[in-house]
Amino acid sequence: KISKHPNVEQTTLNYIRLFWSPPIVQKEVSKEAAQKTDQERMITIGQLKVSEKIRLALKGNRAARFILIKDSNREVVLSVIKNPKLTEDEVEVFSQAKEMMEDALRMISRNPSWIRRYTIVGALVSNPKTPLAISLSFLKCYQSVFKASGNASSIPFFNSLRFLATIIFSFVIYVIFSLSSNKN
Repeated sequence: KISKHPNVEQTTLNYIRLFWSPPIVQKEVSKEAAQKTDQERMITIGQLKVSEKIRLALKGNRAARFILIKDSNREVVLSVIKNPKLTEDEVEVFSQAKEMMEDALRMISRNPSWIRRYTIVGALVSNPKTPLAISLSFLKCYQSVFKASGNASSIPFFNSLRFLATIIFSFVIYVIFSLSSNKN
């Protein structure tokens, strides 16, 4: 019905064909053919308008979500996070991605059902794009879990905190020595 409507653009029809085609019996597909269909999907999604991308992000399948989460538009990425079909495994992969937007990581950190999984919390803490306040709050809450893992150096800001502590300590020592030398 929608394909016969006069106001429907060709790109919209292509995207409907890619993601909402009737189920077909799965045949043995070569890797080249699978890569070709992935490239076709990426090209088709790239040609969509922002409003169509947001609609696809909210209602699309797993393949569409993995393509749209890398989009440069903030609203599209946040719509992917709001998708009701999003699984915890996908959230874990998204929270590990170093190119993820800060806003998306914030949204993930605010969902209580996702934060119950230690793997998602660990991925958020070890992601350098996660805001420092969120990472520190998770470190505070899940301190025993991270102590058990024993891998503090994988936390991205651990070395910077150590560096800042060294600078502050050096400054305090300098002030103490300068005050003591002024008294003499």
